[in-house]
Amino acid sequence: MKQGFARLQSLVARNEATEAMRNHYELLVGLGYEALPSATAGDVQFKEDGAEQYRVLAPFYQLVATEDAATFGETVEALQQGDQAMQAEAYFLMATYFGITKAYDKAFAQYAQTLRLNPNQALYWAYFAQDVQRASGHPLLALRLIEEAITLDATNARYFLIQHYIFMQLLAMTKNLNYSVSAEEALSRAKKRVRKDQKPLAIAIAKAEDVLAQWQQQFL
Repeated sequence: MKQGFARLQSLVARNEATEAMRNHYELLVGLGYEALPSATAGDVQFKEDGAEQYRVLAPFYQLVATEDAATFGETVEALQQGDQAMQAEAYFLMATYFGITKAYDKAFAQYAQTLRLNPNQALYWAYFAQDVQRASGHPLLALRLIEEAITLDATNARYFLIQHYIFMQLLAMTKNLNYSVSAEEALSRAKKRVRKDQKPLAIAIAKAEDVLAQWQQQFL
């Protein structure tokens, strides 16, 4: 998607794009493609444990468990006084909170700031993509975000499951059967990467397989 946008942008700049291509380009620009930062691989990536949790989100999990908003706020404020990586963590915590509470506009603003501060963490891109998908945002934007996450960390099974959900959203929107193939491939990649201790994730993948199989039986 990222490379495709670059090629489309080049065609438009050279006045070689068809009307349909130009309309598609304008749609992508409207979704904020040009404003997205560029990521650089090489950073140590956050890893998901068997309980579907990430170390960086520990203050958020504590908030959910205790409902202690004051302590959560203090943690966020302390992180905001640190370096860029710590500030990014602060905005990511707030984005995650707003996403869970379905205040998606606020969540998206926090994700955008997170990526401006640190675009090299796959988890930030992936959770942004996940919330765009859950908020019924445009799947092409969600796809662009999750592809960045996978580029940064292709070992995380969850990222491929999120990608599968986005392809299914595109399939429902466009009825383009190529997205069924892409959704199936994403699930296959997720299954190959899920660890034995990630039982909830394995169950989610199996459920997604069942839904896809039902869809294929009905429409293919």
